[in-house]
Amino acid sequence: MYARMKKRGRSSFELRSLVIPLLALIAFTILFFLAGKYFFPEFFSTGFFVYTIQPPGEFKSSETITTCPYTITTSGEYNLTSDLSCGVGNGITIDADDVVLDCLGHKITGLDNNSGIYAYKQNNITVKNCVVEHFKRGIFFINVTDFNIESSTFANNTQRGINFYLGVKNGIILNSKAINNSYCGVRISKLCDNLTFDNITVIGPHSRGGFWINNSANITIKNSDFIDNHKHIFIESHTEDVFINDCEFNRGDDGVYFNNEQIKKIFIKNSQFYGTAYGIHVKNALNDSSINNSLFQNATISFDKSVFNTLIFNNTFNNTVIIIDSSENITLLNNSIQNVPFTAIIIKSVYASTRLIKIINNSIINVGQNGISVDQTGASYITIENNYFNNMSTAISALNIENSYIQSNTMDQISEFGIYLGDLSLENQIKSNSITASKYGIYGTGIQWNIFENNNINANKSCINMNSSFWNTFKNNKLQNAFFCILLKGSVLDKIYATNTTNCYYGALIHESEGVLVDRAIFRDGVFGILLTNSTLVQITEATINNNDKNGVAFELRSFNNSLSDSSITNNQGHGVKLNFFTHHNTISNNEITNNGGYGIYMDFYATSNAIQYNDLSGNTQGTYYEGDFCTGNTFTGNTP
Repeated sequence: MYARMKKRGRSSFELRSLVIPLLALIAFTILFFLAGKYFFPEFFSTGFFVYTIQPPGEFKSSETITTCPYTITTSGEYNLTSDLSCGVGNGITIDADDVVLDCLGHKITGLDNNSGIYAYKQNNITVKNCVVEHFKRGIFFINVTDFNIESSTFANNTQRGINFYLGVKNGIILNSKAINNSYCGVRISKLCDNLTFDNITVIGPHSRGGFWINNSANITIKNSDFIDNHKHIFIESHTEDVFINDCEFNRGDDGVYFNNEQIKKIFIKNSQFYGTAYGIHVKNALNDSSINNSLFQNATISFDKSVFNTLIFNNTFNNTVIIIDSSENITLLNNSIQNVPFTAIIIKSVYASTRLIKIINNSIINVGQNGISVDQTGASYITIENNYFNNMSTAISALNIENSYIQSNTMDQISEFGIYLGDLSLENQIKSNSITASKYGIYGTGIQWNIFENNNINANKSCINMNSSFWNTFKNNKLQNAFFCILLKGSVLDKIYATNTTNCYYGALIHESEGVLVDRAIFRDGVFGILLTNSTLVQITEATINNNDKNGVAFELRSFNNSLSDSSITNNQGHGVKLNFFTHHNTISNNEITNNGGYGIYMDFYATSNAIQYNDLSGNTQGTYYEGDFCTGNTFTGNTP
């Protein structure tokens, strides 16, 4: 027991020997802090203890810049407390990573040379609240990464306000301005990448462009204003993935201008263009791009050359012309195009053939001349579908167009032509259009191998008017209320199938034509059913011609070698069939020619050598047939009665 008591006493002594020094150390530390706080408050509140506990990468000092030129060589935060006027050289050079330059709203003014703020191969830089003016370049970054420019203005510099060159990456430019710099407000070139401009203002004139991009990628420009620049945004070769969102462009020559080659993936949306001569101007080369949900006011869209795979949709174009030239695979979809003094959409092929253009579901209204014009340069594979045209001279005018589709369009209040085709337009399909026109529904001159099918046309002068056309087909069309439902002049081998004409002065007038086929067509409730003048080898078969105010069918003015067969010609107020004025060698066979107000067959004035055979001629008011003066060599075979 004594031994155990002795051992316990030794342990207590060892514990006391440790506690006493520890308590003394704690007391000393408390006194040290109290004395330090009292005698050295700045040191203990903002000095050593604050900075030694900061994580790596944050700034460890703050310094005021009072003169320029000035070079920053260490990381930290640098401020201006007054305006600086600089001599020759860069105003402030940033030669360190991890730098914040806060001008606190003060100016850095130069002598029109060098750069106001300059950095080369640095990382993690912030420039904010600066006004930089009268340098060659306001701010010039070369190969700088991970940076911010905030709430700064770059104005009146002799070349560029903001200049990024050679691999500048991962930057945000926010709430800043570039104003009245001689060449351009912002210049980005040579492999710059991943830059975002948000809420910037670029005010010109800027002779080469408010915003100039070359050989760079992943550039976003949003919520920004461009005013009075020569070219608001100028995009040059080898540039891709540019996003222009929610921007406004006012006045100037070009809203967004493209030039040279290999420009692709440019996306413009939710933007407004006011009074720029060109809203979008592609001088050469644009691929895989889109323009959508934007407003263009007095701002022409021009794709001058080599635009491919571009979608233009959900935009409003007011007093704006769209020009597509020497390009392929462009789609205009769901746009509103209105109040255009001349032509709304122009398609041409000056440098190369324009192909694969799709114009779908657009509204085109209040146009002075043409809704869509395809110029005389050989465009092909154009689709014009399901558009609404209202109040214009001509809805669609196409010259020398090939292999194209015009279908399911509605055309109202057209003063001249619903659809005009000319100059060797061939192998096109014009289908299911609804046309109301003051003069012409569909007009063609010198066209070949086209198909006109299921169109509904209401026109004053002519529904279908062909001049010197060849091998065209008209099928299942509904034509009404015109002076001529069908007018063929100089046509060769055109075919009219199952077409319905109503309430026209002439159901069909075929003049100076050859080899025309009229098959299973209906001509009713007009004045004249069918009139042939100076035509040959015309075949009329299985037609229905009834209830017209005058003659059912008339062959006149040297028409010869024509045939009328297997048709129903009834209840017309004039003659059933009339042959007159040197018509000869025509065949009228196997028809029902009944109950007409005149003769069944009426021939007069040198109607000669015609064959009238196997027709039902009953019930005609004036009689079966009549032969007048100088009618010789006509034969009547197997007719009844």
